Amino acid sequence: MRIDAFLTEHVPADRQRFLDEGWSWLLAKAAWWAVRGAFELLLGALLHRTRPLHLFRWAAFALVLVGGPLDMLAA
Repeated sequence: MRIDAFLTEHVPADRQRFLDEGWSWLLAKAAWWAVRGAFELLLGALLHRTRPLHLFRWAAFALVLVGGPLDMLAA
């Protein structure tokens, strides 16, 4: 709050809107980096095992178990 007060006090009124746009851009950029970092961390944890992609194999197996009967039902 003190930073906002300082900026409001020292930035001319015609340039105040740039502060709002700058902060929203900065927050959007930070959120993007956080999401990307979380995705890379999760992918790295999945691939850095003694049996890489093992979780994906189980997910594929579950999809086959669920999709097979649904395909028969639709036919």
